[in-house]
Amino acid sequence: MFEFEMGDLVKDEISGFSGIVVTRIEYLNGCKRYSILARKLEAGKPVEEWIDEAQLKIIQKAKEPKAIKKKDPGGPGNVPTFNIP
Repeated sequence: MFEFEMGDLVKDEISGFSGIVVTRIEYLNGCKRYSILARKLEAGKPVEEWIDEAQLKIIQKAKEPKAIKKKDPGGPGNVPTFNIP
């Protein structure tokens, strides 16, 4: 289980870097890392850092995710089948 959810605002207790959780990954050895996207641009570009779970603390829990839409993603569905004799 991951400690932080997508969209949570977190802060790295070591470097002070803070931002929004946008990606989570768990390695085979059990290490859990998070991609944190800063809320401010630097030189007009987004800043993203990968940080270990143990270094992070929660600042604010995410609200209902608005970016994730619960609709049909498309793909194969209702594909006609053919009865070939």
